[in-house]
Amino acid sequence: MNDPTDPAVPFAEDPGAGAGPEAVSDPGRRRVLRGALAVAGAVALRPLVAATPATADPAGSAASAASAAAVVVRRFGRYEVLALLDAHGPFPGTAQAAFPDATATDWERARRLDPAAFGPNDTWQLDFRCYAVRRPGGRVTLVDTGIGPVGSPASGWAPVPGRLPAVLARTGIAPADVETVVLTHLHEDHYGWSVTPEGVPVFPNARYVVQHAEVAALGPTRTARTYVVEPLLRAGQLHEVDGRTVLAGRARPGGGAITLLPTPGHTPGHQSVLVDGGGDRLLLTGDVLVHAVQLATPAVRYLFEADPETARRTREQLLGEARRTGTLLGTAHLNRPFVRPCPPAAPKPPHWHPRTGTPALTPLAQPKQTMTNPPGPRGNLPDRRFGGGLVIQLPEGSWWDWDVVEWNAGRLRLGAGSDLSYHHGLELVFSDPLFVTCPAAFQDPTFREPTPEEVRVVSRQTGEIPAPVVAFEADAGGPEPAAGLIAAGGLEVVQGTVFRYWRPNPAPGERLAPWVRPPQA
Repeated sequence: MNDPTDPAVPFAEDPGAGAGPEAVSDPGRRRVLRGALAVAGAVALRPLVAATPATADPAGSAASAASAAAVVVRRFGRYEVLALLDAHGPFPGTAQAAFPDATATDWERARRLDPAAFGPNDTWQLDFRCYAVRRPGGRVTLVDTGIGPVGSPASGWAPVPGRLPAVLARTGIAPADVETVVLTHLHEDHYGWSVTPEGVPVFPNARYVVQHAEVAALGPTRTARTYVVEPLLRAGQLHEVDGRTVLAGRARPGGGAITLLPTPGHTPGHQSVLVDGGGDRLLLTGDVLVHAVQLATPAVRYLFEADPETARRTREQLLGEARRTGTLLGTAHLNRPFVRPCPPAAPKPPHWHPRTGTPALTPLAQPKQTMTNPPGPRGNLPDRRFGGGLVIQLPEGSWWDWDVVEWNAGRLRLGAGSDLSYHHGLELVFSDPLFVTCPAAFQDPTFREPTPEEVRVVSRQTGEIPAPVVAFEADAGGPEPAAGLIAAGGLEVVQGTVFRYWRPNPAPGERLAPWVRPPQA
């Protein structure tokens, strides 16, 4: 483990919520990009750029990226949210023992969502993460306080000491700057840095906010009561709330607010934190879900839930609402901080048309047809033979998250990876895009043959049928799948790691996303 006093804590700015092309910069809004660009000149299909050995393993890339940054920053309207890594390590026992009802299919889906969680011999590798929400004027709300120092109650099993104080210092947040500490629940890996082992509050100017039901459920000799609740009561800093509570802002559409939401089950008074930036939303889940297996299959029980049935209902309701509203999730124990809820009841792992070796683009088997373009402002265009429909065969890998990396008159780039907080490992690069209907961000696309009606739509808009024409359906956060239809002059499939935060001197085969810039001195 790293020394918590070490100031050289890695720091990364996550561009997912405020960088990149102007049209796709908002993570919470699932805006649809639509356009018909008449661009001359078809470009032939170019050779594939293969992955280098250093970047060919998505699981290894995800793990190294997750450990590379102790702080990841995203913006949600007026709020800046910082994911703060207090520690990382194995959970005692095996993953199967912790989630006894999980099936082989559940584990397969979970592995694709969070490959870094799977250690040797069925060990569960997890992060211990807190969050800081910085409001205008520099006021700070801290959500959970991690595992704490040596001598904290988590010392018996967690990888103490944590490094939260050093991580906060790296972001410029002093203990005195924190005005509110939200404790999602009173488990020892979530309150460890609330007080010192001597009972002194670590954040001297903060009120510590916890649900009344959580405190009421503690017996008089419970460690949480004696170690953290009673010292905070003596200091006059414990603030109990009852139910849904607005901490800051205005809880109204477009207003922007930080709101506490009761999410019981893991513990009796568990709460989550909704950060609504006035359109872009983030839900800090606490321990509503503690492993990707519960993200993939919400009905999976965790052994240490106080009320498993209530926990299941809470988890299913929370994830369903997040899907419906396009809300991003901020997790405490997954090996990346920001994730999107999975589509419900997805039966297949999140990669499609898997093949070993070199990925390929397979033209659809269909007879050549001659289409006569109708007269229009451009006059009669030459006939063009139709054979441009493509079913894309993606390379083997976890291509779960997708978004638009770049879009202009000359090029459309879609990026894909197991998670887009830090990097992506696959791109579909369309040259000379003539017709584009594509969500700004989506998950789990199924590529298919374009329908005759879709071919007619493209021909009406562009006066021709270019090659290729690519069609798909995907989850874009709404109640129904979103359709995608892209016609372009050419298509190239590119593998290789593309980092979405500043990294000096990328290795061969690695590059930076187009919006990434070096940090200001």
